[in-house]
Amino acid sequence: MGSKHKKRRWWRRHYVLTILILVFILGFGTVAGLLISVASTPLPPATMTSQLGTSITAPEHSTAMTWPVQGEASFVVPFFAQAQDSANQTSVPIASVTKLMTAYVVLNDYPLSPGESGPTITVTQAEVDAYKFELEDGQSVVAIEPGEVLTEYQLLQGLLVHSGNDYAELLAKLDATSISGFVGKMNAQAAKLGMTNTHYADPSGFNPASVSTPHDQLILAPLLMNNPVFAATVAKTSVELPVAGKVTTYTPLLGTNGVVGIKSGVNSEAGGCDVMAVNYDVGGHVVQIFSAVTGQRDTNRLNAAGQAALSIAKAVEAMIQPVGIAGTSIPVATIGWPHSSVSLVLKNAITIPAWPGQRIAISVTATKKVTGAEPANTVLAIVHVTSPSLKIEAPAATETPLQPPNLFERVV
Repeated sequence: MGSKHKKRRWWRRHYVLTILILVFILGFGTVAGLLISVASTPLPPATMTSQLGTSITAPEHSTAMTWPVQGEASFVVPFFAQAQDSANQTSVPIASVTKLMTAYVVLNDYPLSPGESGPTITVTQAEVDAYKFELEDGQSVVAIEPGEVLTEYQLLQGLLVHSGNDYAELLAKLDATSISGFVGKMNAQAAKLGMTNTHYADPSGFNPASVSTPHDQLILAPLLMNNPVFAATVAKTSVELPVAGKVTTYTPLLGTNGVVGIKSGVNSEAGGCDVMAVNYDVGGHVVQIFSAVTGQRDTNRLNAAGQAALSIAKAVEAMIQPVGIAGTSIPVATIGWPHSSVSLVLKNAITIPAWPGQRIAISVTATKKVTGAEPANTVLAIVHVTSPSLKIEAPAATETPLQPPNLFERVV
């Protein structure tokens, strides 16, 4: 009887041990098989996850403009396709602002690239006599003499910087042989551009029958400022001319407050007029703001026109919203595998200009498939920022080295 009990206990102990051994062997085999399977399976590509939203809307801001108490005024911001006009604009004399269309017609007929001089004209005695009459009459002129040879570029400099009425007439003759023929071209271009409240009677604006509105002049001004020769010329505070020597600009506030041009005018009929371009930098993006005023009749009419135009431009600057998309210290995305990932950061912060209420779309895309280790500062993604006004692509790089997961991390 005793031996039977001993046999049962022996078999019971060995049965349990056998089961445990079998479980261990099966478990070890399963784990080993899993490890072998994982080790022999290629590492899947790293997954990237954006940390940015899909869009940002620029804050709302009042876009109501306080206009000058006298005369008429407008602004336009081509960058945002935004514009406003003061109420009830009517055609009024614009004095030397007329010369903008003179330049436009000439550059349209005889385009210049930077460094080019264009065709020439030789000054006659009759033209010198006309210059002397205009000088005695108190008009804005540039000194000339018989036989002087002037290039298109020199004439444009004297026209736009020193507002020479005689240079306007010389340009008209260079382009169309006669002043009347040239004025016909000016009006044809005004009609073509949709300047419906504009009529030109002369190439200089001395004739008060040369009339327009701020709205119309801001159709013309951005077109001219897109021309690099024109833009570089109106940005000059002075130029050197063959006979006249150094002559200076009449454009108010040029070179201050971001003012880069473009043309002013003043006489008794027109009062003070100014078409102004102001460059406003937002996060390295230059927004060009155009403002125009006519009929400014304070004591210093030209200065009053410049101050009024600048006031409008600065009010527009206040409307423009600097929108920060991302900095250089906050991750724009993460990339890697479970248990092994790193942050992607921008090399340069992104701030863009936006009009109030403007929607800005944002996305992040990978630059390549990542299947292994990558060193720090490796560009692995591009941040795309798109608004109605611009499109930006900015690189994002690994903040720290990216290491693939080890075998244990891949299993768990």
